Amino acid sequence: MWHAKSPSHRRIQYPAHIQHVHPGDDFTALTSALKEALPAAPQDMLGLLTPSQTRVVERVARGETNAEIAAALVVTVGTVKRHLHDIYHALGVRSRGEAAYMVRVAETARH
Repeated sequence: MWHAKSPSHRRIQYPAHIQHVHPGDDFTALTSALKEALPAAPQDMLGLLTPSQTRVVERVARGETNAEIAAALVVTVGTVKRHLHDIYHALGVRSRGEAAYMVRVAETARH
């Protein structure tokens, strides 16, 4: 297992099988494990993001590259990278795959 800091700076212990997730993976098998590991519901954690960060992470969840996101949002690739850094910190994740997974879990919870 590995650890990440939550927005409240408590350490979250993620199960080993959700350490490496990628856009396009079958997320349904991982949903319950992540929900148990998180201190708050994913949709609540996504609420910590700014509107710009939310637009970026939603596009990440669709599998877009940084360059594609930058072009679509009319910002620089550097701005996208900065948003991703801030998103990872806010959500307590280490990669775009994990951030995308959070979006997928939140979307599932909304339906």
